[in-house]
Amino acid sequence: MKTYFFFALLLSLSVLNAQNNLDNTWIFGYSYDTPYTLYQGSLVNFENSSPIVNSQIVGIFMDFANTSMCDTEGNLLYYTNGRYVGDAEHNIMANGDSLNLDYMLGSSAYLILTQGVITVPMPGSPGQYYLFHSGMITITPEGILNVASHPLFYSVVDMTDPDYPLGIIKEKNTVILSDTLDTGKLTMTRHANGRDWWLLTSEWNSNRLIPVLITPEGVEVTEVQEVGTVMREGLGQAAYSPDGTLYANVNVSNPSFAYVNLYDFDRCTGELSNHRQYLNTEGTGAVGVSFSPNSRYLYFNTRNNIYQYDTYAEDVWASEEHVAEYDGYEEEIYNPVSGSTFYVPTSFFLQQLGPDGKIYLNATNSVSSLHVIDQPNEAGAACNVIQRGLDLPALNRVSLPNFPNYRLRQLEGSPCDTLDIMSSTAEVPRAAGAVRVYPNPSEGYFTVEVSDVMQRGAEFILYNGTGQVVKTQRCIGISTQVYAPELPAGVYFYRLSSSEGLIEEGKIVINK
Repeated sequence: MKTYFFFALLLSLSVLNAQNNLDNTWIFGYSYDTPYTLYQGSLVNFENSSPIVNSQIVGIFMDFANTSMCDTEGNLLYYTNGRYVGDAEHNIMANGDSLNLDYMLGSSAYLILTQGVITVPMPGSPGQYYLFHSGMITITPEGILNVASHPLFYSVVDMTDPDYPLGIIKEKNTVILSDTLDTGKLTMTRHANGRDWWLLTSEWNSNRLIPVLITPEGVEVTEVQEVGTVMREGLGQAAYSPDGTLYANVNVSNPSFAYVNLYDFDRCTGELSNHRQYLNTEGTGAVGVSFSPNSRYLYFNTRNNIYQYDTYAEDVWASEEHVAEYDGYEEEIYNPVSGSTFYVPTSFFLQQLGPDGKIYLNATNSVSSLHVIDQPNEAGAACNVIQRGLDLPALNRVSLPNFPNYRLRQLEGSPCDTLDIMSSTAEVPRAAGAVRVYPNPSEGYFTVEVSDVMQRGAEFILYNGTGQVVKTQRCIGISTQVYAPELPAGVYFYRLSSSEGLIEEGKIVINK
């Protein structure tokens, strides 16, 4: 029994650590073969949990639709803009052209599909990956021109074929849904069993949400759910919270206002509930939304402002904190072909949580920087928005990658907790009142587990060796994931407390 448990522990930690690297490389920019660095591409690498930026002539233009995949060592495998797939040597992958070909409405129509593509490993099939992508149609209800997604496809990336060591696209453009769907906004979270995935989309201008389940048996459209009020159509972004318990999206119905939608999500059943909708009437356009690493704070931005909302608050929208205002800076850009210089605003656009625990935002124009929310787990202004906080060597074509949270584990104690994948608790009973913090040592990703007799809402506080608080997180349910890749290696101390007092304290080691 001891031998089996030790093997299971090593296996689960190996799987978890490997999953940490899949979003290691972010790709931006142009595919021009030019000596002018500004018009090439940029690679941002998070191998050491801090971004390292390099110039690179990439194989394809990277635009609104953007995702990539690395292997378990963090080496780039492929990337895509929703129409072409580039390989690790920055060429078009074998059969990697013509995604969504019949639904592009012209050579550049895919540019406006924010989150029009996302990719994950195929459950149970090492070396193979699902690539989910949306086509586009125009519709004119009441005589007004609108853009919607149609259909929803998947393609398969195969990295195991010996004849194609850089990969080949197989089963290309397989239709999953032929409905008229909301524009882009493809987002995913891990199933509570730790192996499968949920992909979420929704019908256009409707309250009908459609979870798609990805298992070793394939891709299954589950029951359509009618939840809350209508989600108005429009350009926007969607995100799951890192712990998978919340889903949010934002829709810009017209330049005058935007709708922000927030739901609870059940990772076991795929059920959405508790729809909360907020109408922003700022009138400057809005698309960006993401969650803090501890899943507590929801961030939403318009073109000129960034707002923070506390999802623990009884009235989420009433908890609004204005955390940044665009400072008006315009980047000076030189065009070597025309010899002219022009000035481009660097206002706010899309958001993405990075492997280093920071949130990155691109701009509404092609500029050579990303904005950074440096401490997104902190309330209010302490989250520290740094405008143009990450410099890029090349212009970014209004692009930001779209990733799920690969570091999310199985949800222990859930009704569908039947797999040992990514769990270190096999065959180990938990006594009533016990608390476990594992793995220990860790790389900054660990689970706080309490017994089912403890009250939801206990607070986990992590201290460094000098007694300074470096992380706080509320425990939700039996098992809570703590996401702290930004912390340096060392010995840390924790306290877990409820309204009734101290529950437990202990020590955890972070190794890197």
